[in-house]
Amino acid sequence: MKLVSLIRVAIKKGGRYLVVVHKRPGQGVVYGLPSEEFKENLNGNLEDTLKRVLRKISSDWKSLSGIEYLGSYIQETGERIIVGYDFLIENFEGAVDAEDFKWVEIVDFVFDGKSVLTFDKNTESFFKMNSDVI
Repeated sequence: MKLVSLIRVAIKKGGRYLVVVHKRPGQGVVYGLPSEEFKENLNGNLEDTLKRVLRKISSDWKSLSGIEYLGSYIQETGERIIVGYDFLIENFEGAVDAEDFKWVEIVDFVFDGKSVLTFDKNTESFFKMNSDVI
């Protein structure tokens, strides 16, 4: 088993969330929250990993103020054990630089008990575990 630390960030503006658009062969388009694994050779700590996630979204990102820590979790997935850290940014003000991001409304997540869009398991897990604050 491989131990992995992962940061997931829900970025909210109004009633919309910023998601990453993944084009996967055979699955079509799958949406996910911005996330990043901690990599010791790239970062010294989890705060640096969080900054790296945010810089992928917006090159003018400068401050970690306004970011709310939601909690941690441990999850076993196949060959990996994930120690995860969830964050929320409300009222996002920055410009989104990358083309592989899209704003989706909360109604895109669930309609009549079913997701309207296809989300990765990581994103589904985030919204289930943090439904009380989202």
